[in-house]
Amino acid sequence: MDRKQYLIPKQLKSLSNRDAQILRLLGIDFAEYTPSPEQQDILLCEVDFPVRAANVLKAVLWNREDWKTMKISEFIGEYSERELLRYRNCGTKTLREINNTLYPYGFTLTKGR
Repeated sequence: MDRKQYLIPKQLKSLSNRDAQILRLLGIDFAEYTPSPEQQDILLCEVDFPVRAANVLKAVLWNREDWKTMKISEFIGEYSERELLRYRNCGTKTLREINNTLYPYGFTLTKGR
């Protein structure tokens, strides 16, 4: 049987041993995902965000001249979940979409300052 390796979402990191055994029997191996250094810090404009999240990020970054050269780490360093919630149409669902999109690159938004 062909075994595939999948990324563990944050929500499933507390998977029970029994559930993990069932998934292994089905041929699914979950492994901790560690992005390579080149993949970790790519440009924010190269990330494929869902439409709702992309619209909010456009509103956040519309007046910045460096939005095309802003890396994910720079964005994470400047903006938190709390700050993004101040923008129109940004709610918990949008924050979840942003965090889920950034997670494979090794980043998540901080809760707030």
